[in-house]
Amino acid sequence: MYLQDSLDPNMEVHITSPNYPNTPPAHAECIWIIMAPAGKEVQLDVGPRFDLTPSRACLTEGLEVRDGGTEEAPGFVFCHDLPHTQKSSGNTMYVKYYTNSDTPNTG
Repeated sequence: MYLQDSLDPNMEVHITSPNYPNTPPAHAECIWIIMAPAGKEVQLDVGPRFDLTPSRACLTEGLEVRDGGTEEAPGFVFCHDLPHTQKSSGNTMYVKYYTNSDTPNTG
C-alpha cells in the first residue's frame, strides 16, 4: 500500500501486511491511523499486488479503509478486487489489515 502526503505529492510511505511478501502469521491484525497536517488529505493506493482470500462479507481476510481516525468512521472493506484509490475527506484515515485464517494469503 502506498500513502501519499498531500503536502509533498512526491512523498510516498509504504505499509504492508505483516511479513510481506511472505505469508503473515495466522489470525494477524494491523491497524494504522494516518494523519496528515490540518487542511490536508490522505490518499491510499493499493497495489500492484492484492492477495487476500476472498470470502463472503470479507470474514476471512480483508483490508478495511475508513474516512476518519476510528473504526466507527464510514468506510469500506476490500477482499475480492484490488481497491481503487481512496482519499480522506479530512486529514485522517483508518486502515486495518486482518486475517482470520489459519493459512492466510500473502496480503
